[in-house]
Amino acid sequence: MSQHSLSQRSFLPSLARPTRRAALAAALLLPLAACSSDPSAPSSGAASDGGGTSAEGLTLVDPWVKAAEEGMTSAFGTLTNATGRALQLISASTPSAGMVELHETMGDGSGGMSMQEKEGGFPIPDGGELVLEPGGD
Repeated sequence: MSQHSLSQRSFLPSLARPTRRAALAAALLLPLAACSSDPSAPSSGAASDGGGTSAEGLTLVDPWVKAAEEGMTSAFGTLTNATGRALQLISASTPSAGMVELHETMGDGSGGMSMQEKEGGFPIPDGGELVLEPGGD
């Protein structure tokens, strides 16, 4: 495995990192159980039960968490896909939160913006990236 700069982390973070980073890693690591090379394939749960794909080749760059005292805490960063195949991020889970959803930002028709759950998830093309940023998909 190649070495990474401080701004680029392997998608399998060390458990010894600070709690905030561990929570982010958990929130973003567990979706691998729901990554599929076939967007129409059903999710079969956790990676331990044979569903999903390996994390090898999927990298999280510049991760950060926007914690909120009330409302939603959000996780951001860029997922880069060097797995050799297209992936579809269709769900996320973490023991650190009662509920995790993948959202997109949409116009609400009155000039404002609102978030809604992203039906079908997010594609991550082979050799491409998925940017998770405030106000983005």
